Amino acid sequence: MAWIEKSAYMDANTSQSAVALFTEIHHQFGTDSYSFFKQVLTDRLTLFHARYPDMANETIAYQISSLAFQHSLRSYPSHWPTRWSELEHSTLNLFNNWAEAWCYFLLWKLMRKYNELSGETVDQFQPLLSLNEKAYQDELVDDVQSSIQLYYTLHYSKPVTLPDAIMMINLSTFVLQQNWYEVLNHLDLSACGTHFLLTAKPNGSDYPILVSSARVNPHHTAYEWLYFSPFFQTSQWSTLTSHQPLQVLQERKLLKSTQNVDNTNVKHLDTWLWQNISNQQACCEIIRLTVSGTTAQKLFYLYLSQKRLMQRLVERSLQLAFVVIEQPLMIQFYASLPNDAFCPLVYSHISGSENPTHKGLWVIPRLNEELTRCDFKRYKSLAFNRMKQRNQKQQGVNHA
Repeated sequence: MAWIEKSAYMDANTSQSAVALFTEIHHQFGTDSYSFFKQVLTDRLTLFHARYPDMANETIAYQISSLAFQHSLRSYPSHWPTRWSELEHSTLNLFNNWAEAWCYFLLWKLMRKYNELSGETVDQFQPLLSLNEKAYQDELVDDVQSSIQLYYTLHYSKPVTLPDAIMMINLSTFVLQQNWYEVLNHLDLSACGTHFLLTAKPNGSDYPILVSSARVNPHHTAYEWLYFSPFFQTSQWSTLTSHQPLQVLQERKLLKSTQNVDNTNVKHLDTWLWQNISNQQACCEIIRLTVSGTTAQKLFYLYLSQKRLMQRLVERSLQLAFVVIEQPLMIQFYASLPNDAFCPLVYSHISGSENPTHKGLWVIPRLNEELTRCDFKRYKSLAFNRMKQRNQKQQGVNHA
């Protein structure tokens, strides 16, 4: 099966055992299988937090890979049916952890809907994908759940519906590659709402190939934005001492005032910031910006998706985008620009990560101007030169 063949996690024998296990779980739980996987992980984390409350602020990946969590697996929650314990035991013999198995199960369920399709596959067109900007199309699609267009992804050989394509990409990139297991609890965001799409359609292909996507959350859903969620407001996050980013926003008339700013902690800053935005209707949140392909392709798609996405946001008269960014090259590219294109506000080395994650704001019209002036060569040059300068500075500090 393609979902196994393109993964480095399993050999052929494990693949067969995994399919047999997933088939059994599907037959036993049916439409409740998602809830079963979610409940097992929730129960395990609840018991773990009762004994190690400080771990609750860490990522799920960090928690479940800890030695303390591994020790906690030796006993089972008292309210579990015996069959749950048996299924967990069988699953952990095949996978690194429960969340990874959950992700593979979801991919298996998605792809089994299309395995009987015959005809062309994406594999014959993938070599035709180039690093030429003109070869790619983009669009903002509202209500992706209503789309009837089929798409290829670079994670499965058959064409699938748009909601399934976005979900496959999110599972394959965020969950399997980056271990952001938190995505598993909010999969519905992949299958609904407004999404940006970057696609290519090589000659001879019946379907566009989706190489990058991102979700655009409107201002009226701010109360449920990832940016304002509890995980991104814990004591692990540090506010920047400089008020310069806020002053930049005020100068551009995007912020009512910088007076009485509460910069004591992230939650206070977030609340103050949203209350003082001049025009909340001109704001959005961008989440789940994904890219697929080879290393070179991913770098190119990351550049091009930012560039095209900014153009689409300008068309919708949006001024500010709230973003959470971990990707180092994006951060270094923004650092190379004038300070009115991206406003960093808080940062954290999440769960001990070497690269800090930043919360901040895209100033959409200005960032659009800067990206419009860029080609891929200039983008790479600015980002890598800035990263080189940062590394040299850090080495100087370490040797001081």
